[in-house]
Amino acid sequence: MRKISTLYIFNTNLEGCCDLGLGKKDGVGLWFDGKSDLLNGLENYLDPEEVFVEENISENVIGTGIIDRKKVKIFTSANVGESTSYKPVCIYPANDTHVQSIKNIVNNLPESDWKVRVLKNKGEGACEALEDEGIPYSFFTNSIQEKKECGALLLLTDWGYSEIHILRKFQEAAVPVVCLQESIIDFGDDLRRMEWCNIPLIQGVVTVKSLMREIYFLTGNPRYEKLHVKDLPEKKLALINVNFTYGIHEDIRQRWLSDVIEGCKRNGFEYWITQHPRDKSDLSGYPHAPSGSKEIHKAIEDSNILISRFSSLIHESIALGRPVIYYNPHGEKMDYDFEPDGTILSEAKSAIALNQVLGRLGSGDQKINKDGIRRYVNKHMGSYDGCVTNRIIQGLRIASATPGGLVRRINPIQKIKYNMHFLKNV
Repeated sequence: MRKISTLYIFNTNLEGCCDLGLGKKDGVGLWFDGKSDLLNGLENYLDPEEVFVEENISENVIGTGIIDRKKVKIFTSANVGESTSYKPVCIYPANDTHVQSIKNIVNNLPESDWKVRVLKNKGEGACEALEDEGIPYSFFTNSIQEKKECGALLLLTDWGYSEIHILRKFQEAAVPVVCLQESIIDFGDDLRRMEWCNIPLIQGVVTVKSLMREIYFLTGNPRYEKLHVKDLPEKKLALINVNFTYGIHEDIRQRWLSDVIEGCKRNGFEYWITQHPRDKSDLSGYPHAPSGSKEIHKAIEDSNILISRFSSLIHESIALGRPVIYYNPHGEKMDYDFEPDGTILSEAKSAIALNQVLGRLGSGDQKINKDGIRRYVNKHMGSYDGCVTNRIIQGLRIASATPGGLVRRINPIQKIKYNMHFLKNV
């Protein structure tokens, strides 16, 4: 558990958190919508000596019972009216999956409040997906004035070379950079994921366990917003996710797949393989199809279970009511705790353990643990109530009015850190 001096839970008054000391001592600021269940479980990850709660959400926060009432101090709310004007948000989707994450955002904002920008020659399907969704876009320019006309920059990854290059330009123009966590992330390597932006919008409270920041906006993940528990099919069908990409563990792919297929056969499961768009293996000898952001949910619904290595499909399957086996015989170490419970999510580290879990899941009638799924989804995805987009829009509004003390121009030391990051990871 992470011990901190002060926890600031706010809704409208980010500037008040800064005035109270956020950024000057060991404190954490957490934006909360004031009405969802997303705070539940926070007590397992943060242990503050004192808690400041904004007045307009104080009763709801204290009423959850997760905060010791004796620790709580109240601070005033900001006066934010409906007439408040905001500059448009610049949104950068780097690939086709990002487009699926932003489409609800742009569809719920006036067109004057956003502009979508992409990079020429970036690839990875962003332009095609935007055109397919009917979302207008244009290419980034070198204009400083264009950046200053924006209230914020919204990224969905802030750690790639191109993303950091764009991020630097906006920060140099004193425009806050927001990064939306739209997937599970390995926070433990040199890429320092979600550490380059000014404001991270996080999926759920479990993220504060691994991502060390002084501020978080607790919004949830829009990719899961419309996912609901579906009835299980009568057919015993396992969906196998093959996602060995970018040179990561590609050498063990075939052994991994052979173990999984053998386990399915032994326990009476038919199987279907979904292949990540950037997995380059030849699966022509197996029943399979490429996984796309639109098609994958139907494949999950048609299955009884998902078997995968580290992947966001783990969360998508759980949200749709499918138990998951995280098969990890190769000992990959990712700094994200899925918190397997042996029911909703099981981790198997050997072929023997995999066979045992498949035997248990394949025996008798499967039942969906809806209460357990709701609790899991709230902690890890923040999407069970279907209000993620509204929370993201609220977060972007606040980011657009962020006080200058939080969003600073890049100083020479920070530039050196960026350059070292490039040298290590490009």
